[in-house]
Amino acid sequence: FAPVFISHLERKVNADKPVISAADAIGFAMRNINGKEISSLNLISKDEATNTFTFDGSDYSDHDIKVQLVYQPTEKTVLLAWNVSIEVRGTNDWWNVRIDASTGKYKKKNNKVRGS
Repeated sequence: FAPVFISHLERKVNADKPVISAADAIGFAMRNINGKEISSLNLISKDEATNTFTFDGSDYSDHDIKVQLVYQPTEKTVLLAWNVSIEVRGTNDWWNVRIDASTGKYKKKNNKVRGS
């Protein structure tokens, strides 16, 4: 996800506060990646300055799961979204998934496949 300059950003942003939580965004991301449901997540840390949350991912991921509030450009608007970074346990997949912070809908993802 490359940085992009957007003119008149203030007119295009759909929201400035999320409706769904960072933990819920992980659930939506996991359902999109592999169709699995998650049960519970433990918050390890929260950085208010960068809107970044770190969760214990030991049941689902090879490392802690990081979730950050970001803006996701679309053709006409800019959505407030959660970027979920998860290294899926038992695979070489390291996903970054963008989840709409208002609706929980999947918006975009990329896979940085890890070397074996």
